[in-house]
Amino acid sequence: MGGEEVSVWVDLNAVGFVAVQSAVTAEWIRTGAIHRVRKAILGEKAGTVRVMLVTGLLSMFLTNDAALITVLSLLAPGACRPHRVVLPALVSANSVGALTPLGNPQNAIIYSHYRVDPVDFFVTQLPTCAALLAPGLLYAWARDERIESSSGPTPDILDVAVVIAAAGCLLAHVPVYLWFPAVFGCYAVLRPHAVREVDWVVIGLLTVGVLVPSVIGSLDWNPRVDDPFVWSVLLSQAVSNVPTTVLMAPMTDDWRDLLHGVTVGGYGTPVASVANLIALRAAGSRGVLRDYAVLQGSCLMLGALSHYALS
Repeated sequence: MGGEEVSVWVDLNAVGFVAVQSAVTAEWIRTGAIHRVRKAILGEKAGTVRVMLVTGLLSMFLTNDAALITVLSLLAPGACRPHRVVLPALVSANSVGALTPLGNPQNAIIYSHYRVDPVDFFVTQLPTCAALLAPGLLYAWARDERIESSSGPTPDILDVAVVIAAAGCLLAHVPVYLWFPAVFGCYAVLRPHAVREVDWVVIGLLTVGVLVPSVIGSLDWNPRVDDPFVWSVLLSQAVSNVPTTVLMAPMTDDWRDLLHGVTVGGYGTPVASVANLIALRAAGSRGVLRDYAVLQGSCLMLGALSHYALS
């Protein structure tokens, strides 16, 4: 099996983790254990800023998509106006997660393709990511939404073990075909009702987000570009930032401009990032599109200004 094929299987780990986590969350919602889990992670009365910080920290290690879905699933039974929590959590997942090579697929691609030093990677991203995070923090402060957690039963040991196993395989980069069939298959046998509650539309979006770049990467087409930042921002608005990264990496030697471009380019249109689509699907409440446009537009503008200020 070739290196690129192995990479695809490893990239699918985030998809496998989300599928497992979604099934377990469905079971926790059914039993009421979700309240105890939410209280343990977010506190008894979590504000939007705390939700943002938890999402950002998780995204640095679990990828932005997996972290966002994990946190949003905890909010399901308790948010009165979910978009006021979901939208800043999305900003946090995309900005804080972008600080590390593990934070999202495009980071991992650039980190590996250019053999970037991890400290140099973090330092390069820090100012731009801080600028991208600022509008989300301001929005969270201005429109704070409290998520209250009540008491509930202790989660079953099987559910906890399955989530830990899936997260461990994700962090260890174990190819998905080595663990997902066994872990998810066993859980499906023992908790068939929970598996039926998985949002397979989201799983499909994540799978396409992994497979499309691998197809693009196999194309023998690599002209050179003079301004990778501008091109990657613009292209991300139409085809998402992960395919843009795969398409443009052979076209430039300037990994910093490309990295900033696909990071900033993940803000804007709903298709600019798979995480955007996930958040909009979860936010489904009145006023979400207006707030989404204002928040994403602010992030896009500040991210671009930060890049050019540092250039």
